[in-house]
Amino acid sequence: MDGRPNKYRMNASLLASRKFPAGIELFRFLGLTAGFSLAAWLSFQLGLKTVLAVPLLLAVLALGFLDYPKFLLLAVLVRSSLDTFTGSTLSLGPLSLNPAGLLGLLLVFFTPFHCVNKEKIFGFPVAKGFALFLLLSTPAIFAAFRHFGPEGAIALKEAIRLSSLFSLIISLLIFFKTPTEMRKLFYTAFISLAVPLTVGFYQAVTGTGNTVSTDGQNRIFGTLFHPNTFSLYLVVFIAVVLSWNRSTPSMGKKFLLALLLSAQFLTFSMGALAATGLVFVVHFWQSRKNRIGLVLLLLVLPALGSFSENWRHRFSQLTQMELAEELHAREISNSMSWRVLHWYVLLQYAKEHPVTGWGLLTTEKITPWKTEEGQGFAAHNDAVRLFLETGIIGLAGYFIFLFFTGRWIFRESKTVYESSDTSLSNTLKAVFATMFLLSFAAEEPLVHTAFLYYFFTFLVLAKNGFSFRYLLPEEKH
Repeated sequence: MDGRPNKYRMNASLLASRKFPAGIELFRFLGLTAGFSLAAWLSFQLGLKTVLAVPLLLAVLALGFLDYPKFLLLAVLVRSSLDTFTGSTLSLGPLSLNPAGLLGLLLVFFTPFHCVNKEKIFGFPVAKGFALFLLLSTPAIFAAFRHFGPEGAIALKEAIRLSSLFSLIISLLIFFKTPTEMRKLFYTAFISLAVPLTVGFYQAVTGTGNTVSTDGQNRIFGTLFHPNTFSLYLVVFIAVVLSWNRSTPSMGKKFLLALLLSAQFLTFSMGALAATGLVFVVHFWQSRKNRIGLVLLLLVLPALGSFSENWRHRFSQLTQMELAEELHAREISNSMSWRVLHWYVLLQYAKEHPVTGWGLLTTEKITPWKTEEGQGFAAHNDAVRLFLETGIIGLAGYFIFLFFTGRWIFRESKTVYESSDTSLSNTLKAVFATMFLLSFAAEEPLVHTAFLYYFFTFLVLAKNGFSFRYLLPEEKH
């Protein structure tokens, strides 16, 4: 039946009519008061030059309280475009939050109001694994204050980000269960591509992409923070569109796939190339008749790359690398040898506090390698970063999350009622494999919030029984 029992509907009329326990009613009232008080205080912080932000914030707060499902759809819609405003921050005590951070804080703030007493959310292994990861990372918050004093407040910022991802998982899990609701969430996620793709292709045409640290190569990044972030974000949608088109083929889906692959190509990301190849392998390998075409495709892609000077430069960095000699001499000729040497340096620091680490988000403070502006370089490896920041305890939590998530995805992909090559869970196997491999190779998927937003969104859809048939007209179901 397409419709949810009344106990799951959270709109304005229900909020007015439903009877909640007195404690929860008080909690909601205090939260509403605190929320609007926060908006009033921010109006003084923002000043007249951004006066439009105040009614916008009030509207978002009202939406979050009165129609939480629409607030969640809004969050999924805009998250891919918020990294553009990274430089615009608000000071909340010791914290400095940009719009993406503020959205995360609102998610954490609203979740208890709407998800309390709903159902057993920890029946979803992904939520359970991420909750355990959060719990085991908690000591790293105190470690940051212990090692860096007031500057350790940056750990709170990371804690909010991670908590917002957990809030997203459980909120979507509860409020998007029926075919109609899942269809809205699916399309909203895809609409989020519009702005990043448009900006990305504009950067390609005008040469305004990322050229600072890439020897002058123009690498597009859309509205996200970095080309690698953009490329990981695209991997999620490439995987889903492949299965979507296989389930219900159309020229529109093929055109969208071509756009996504073109944008992926223009990021000039080696990790993205490997991830996209893995997505194609997982998607097509199960069908014997497609294996020959898959092999040909994997041969054609590098050949196409050879026509691009940027890609030839990226490949030559790997093929001409003498890693052992460079590490021994402490010489760096390319990004890969730099990363390996950086990992070695960070691991030496990690040995000083191996149990609880230095504190969340402290890698850039600890690393001796800085930019000209004094900004520390990222670790480019989730395992190394987590061992440094959260110690063995936090790293164990991440392993638990990966284990729970991977086990659920692989089990689910074997039990879905659709053919395996068109199920959403089977598609997400490739994305998870990408996340797992890059976490221990040359990237940090765990810090790419946009990637996780949409990966978790599609994971929740798979958990709630999403079928591509839900996207067909009613008479074709």
